[in-house]
Amino acid sequence: MGSGRAGGYHVAWQALRAGSTRAEGNVDYLVEERDFLLNVFDREGNPLGQDQYGLELERKLPGIRESVFGSFDSYIEEMEYLGDGLSGNARNYEDAEDTWGSPEDGGLPSSEVPALPSDGW
Repeated sequence: MGSGRAGGYHVAWQALRAGSTRAEGNVDYLVEERDFLLNVFDREGNPLGQDQYGLELERKLPGIRESVFGSFDSYIEEMEYLGDGLSGNARNYEDAEDTWGSPEDGGLPSSEVPALPSDGW
């Protein structure tokens, strides 16, 4: 993503943007998989019946369900956070590179120094 150079550090903001796009795609995939699994839980209910094993599963099923889907939701939130962070960093680095000018002016910043305020400075 970046490389050390004698003059500093260079970040390829395009790679950050690509990572953000991949994270967003992963979020979409994870939401689909979570929803699919949720439908399986809803459809199957307690597959063990009403014997002692079925009753034990029925007792534990809400906690199992909460644990499984809580983990899914936490992971989805982390992927969203990652995508947003990569996108923000890409935007910041892209903006920072852009301040160095355009290829037409040799990619150098303007040599003009902004005037300081004259009222009391």
